Amino acid sequence: PSDCHLGVIMPYAPLRMILLPITFLRCLPLIVGLALVSPSYATDADPKAIAVFIQEMQQTHQFDPSTLEKWFAEVEIRDSILKAISRPAEGKPWHAYRKIFITQSRIDAGVAFAKANTELLQQAEDQYGVPPAMILGILGVETRYGKFKGSYPVIDALSTLAFAYPPRAKFFRKELMQYLILAREENWPIRSAKGSYAGAMGIPQFIPSSYRHYAVDFNNDGQRISNSTANIKLEITSEDLRHFSDELISRAVNEVAVALKATNEDKLLTREEVKEMCGVCDTTLWLWNKRNYLKAIKVGNKVRYRFSDVKRILGETNKISGYGKD
Repeated sequence: PSDCHLGVIMPYAPLRMILLPITFLRCLPLIVGLALVSPSYATDADPKAIAVFIQEMQQTHQFDPSTLEKWFAEVEIRDSILKAISRPAEGKPWHAYRKIFITQSRIDAGVAFAKANTELLQQAEDQYGVPPAMILGILGVETRYGKFKGSYPVIDALSTLAFAYPPRAKFFRKELMQYLILAREENWPIRSAKGSYAGAMGIPQFIPSSYRHYAVDFNNDGQRISNSTANIKLEITSEDLRHFSDELISRAVNEVAVALKATNEDKLLTREEVKEMCGVCDTTLWLWNKRNYLKAIKVGNKVRYRFSDVKRILGETNKISGYGKD
């Protein structure tokens, strides 16, 4: 006799009691393997890394080591932060990311914020040349105009990622250092600042190093970072813009020079042309480039390949000698 459940014939009950454990044991290696493949990180901080960090802060920035030890003894390494950084929303494609932010409620909030801060936004544009739309866009995406600024103590977030998340430990140790210096400069209680799982703070959600390097006291209240709307922006000086423009011009000149040289010496082919000539796919071109077998050339935002390099790979000059001629 058999038992019947949802249209599936099940074995006789006593036999089923034997087969199920056997099936589980057969699947156990797969279950264990999946567990090993999934990334997981310790929920305890690395004590040696903390000791080295404390020593560095003492020697380089004159922090009191006993104070640092007290602070880190109070830090909570949070598993929720490790999970959050392993699946960031920023990894979504634009079509999925867009619908999160371009909503009527967020647009309405932006209009209300703009109306309430028209004079302040105009002052920022007049003094620094930053368009109000840019400020409004950042604030809307980051915190919905200050509504959601994060609930993690910044020192917990940065310590978790600095001492319990190896993939980005180096970056977040630097940001933790910047936060401790910033808190000292602004005379904050060390656990008072709240922010995102990555340690971003305030209405615009900037990281500590950005605040230290660029934030200004726009309303002259003696604080570069506060709950005041007036201190939401970053200073971009004329020297910063000059340096940035010089860098862009230099990069563009170099790209044009490469393109002109290649034009004079060698025809440049598109990705589609190379794929057709070599009978390969995008993945193969990517691998060839990575292994320096067929190097791609960046011309602006376009990818090109030298005709001579393709000829070298094919090794049949006569077969393609007429390709691409005008």
